[in-house]
Amino acid sequence: MIPNILAVGGFVVEHQPHKPRPEIHAVPPTAMANQVTVNLTSVDPRIVVAVPIRVGYAADLEKARKILVQLAQQHHHVREVAGCPLTALGESSVTLTLQVWCADAGVAKQVEFDLFEQAKKCFQDGDVEIPYPYYNLVFKSMPPSV
Repeated sequence: MIPNILAVGGFVVEHQPHKPRPEIHAVPPTAMANQVTVNLTSVDPRIVVAVPIRVGYAADLEKARKILVQLAQQHHHVREVAGCPLTALGESSVTLTLQVWCADAGVAKQVEFDLFEQAKKCFQDGDVEIPYPYYNLVFKSMPPSV
């Protein structure tokens, strides 16, 4: 598979399908001007969209993952689901990152927005906790009048 490479103002952004994040390389403009430029996106315009979805620690991860993968498979702009790994452990949540291949960069953001909205609706219907920050107050002593 040929990686997608994009040159922007002295930086080269390289995205390889097996890596979830693109690599950014600083290249002097003179080096870029003296080289042959090949637009590899004309060969393969596909792009990976990573959609991070946070769920509560008490949530059933397999159930949440199954919902996310099904939503992605049903989306008309998603060509393939690359995975949905657990990518972070937060203070009040864990993050599942849904990774999907889209036909091109032109639909990538819309796919991301659609999947966020659909995930929220399906999580509410499927009793998957969407975390939010809250505090537990612990009183060590109370006045006798309370």
